[in-house]
Amino acid sequence: MPQIENLSLKHTPKSDDKSPIELEFERFENRLRTIQLGLEILTSVCATLPDSEIPPAGDDGGEEEEEEIEMDSEEDADARMATDETPTASQPNLSQFTFLVPPLLSLIEPTHLSFPPPGSPSIHPPTTSALGAIHLCALECLNNLFLSLATSRRSLTDAEKAQGATIWSSLWATLDRVGDPRAAKSTKEQKTFWETAIGVLWGASIVFKGAIVPEEGQVELLTGLSNSYVGNDQMKVKLVGTLECLAQHPQSIGANRVRRSSSSPPFVHVINPSRTGHR
Repeated sequence: MPQIENLSLKHTPKSDDKSPIELEFERFENRLRTIQLGLEILTSVCATLPDSEIPPAGDDGGEEEEEEIEMDSEEDADARMATDETPTASQPNLSQFTFLVPPLLSLIEPTHLSFPPPGSPSIHPPTTSALGAIHLCALECLNNLFLSLATSRRSLTDAEKAQGATIWSSLWATLDRVGDPRAAKSTKEQKTFWETAIGVLWGASIVFKGAIVPEEGQVELLTGLSNSYVGNDQMKVKLVGTLECLAQHPQSIGANRVRRSSSSPPFVHVINPSRTGHR
């Protein structure tokens, strides 16, 4: 049996005491992970919108509804054909879901801990990791939301067009703060953010087609990114699809036509892209 005076504390369990700052960081990280979980659930929900508008099967009023449809006037039938809608068609209503957009836009806002510069490690890597996960989850949620809303054929109201312009500006303001993904010092995390955000830009440009004023700097950046994704058809489809939607802004069509007829590269290349699915 070892003598009491020879015992050492060297290999005994260390104290678990943490500084107040470390404890605060841990609490903050736990809250972030809770937000991340909620966003993951919401992302899945947004991928299936708008289920609630699909008429339930076996409705008792089906026969009566069918009779009413058969007795519609010719004017009503012509109006439905003109809008390419049927009485049972599921059409997402933009105003029902855009209340989700502002809080999601706030969650993609980068902080000084989100993207530490190369060679400068984060002061608390777990928090940086949690923030990055939240930014990506919020982007994927926006991506699914806009792609679901893009199935609507309903014309935009003036208020919705103004809202689209505001959303577009907010997205680009965030991307400007994240930094150009083509920069030599761009980190892997910044590039991943941009690749996810491109899907959001594409979905938003479809939903608000014709309401977004294309800015030349944005168009040039999107065109440059499209040229850089050699062999990545999915990313090229999203980028070219965004450019196509921007080209359909009524007041910019003339400028695009002039540039295409000059020696300068076209303001927006108009191509019909194929669709890709939700995340």
